[in-house]
Amino acid sequence: MNQQDITNLINNSSKLIGTRQVLKAIIDNSLQLVVIAKDTDLSIKDNIINSCVTNKVNYIECLSRKELGVIANINVDCACIGILK
Repeated sequence: MNQQDITNLINNSSKLIGTRQVLKAIIDNSLQLVVIAKDTDLSIKDNIINSCVTNKVNYIECLSRKELGVIANINVDCACIGILK
């Protein structure tokens, strides 16, 4: 998936923004995909990835936190975005 594909997916889907909301949604099995910024703090990234693997949710690592924040239309950096089912 390239940056344009990811941008289109995020912009054209219902989504959750932020680590806490995404982690809760992973456990609730309400996500089809998690997009994780490649420069997210390692402990946070590991927590998200482990939760995805445990709950069988697909994830991709790409872009930067700043780029994800811009794509999500928020004025801060963003560690992850969850795409709802």
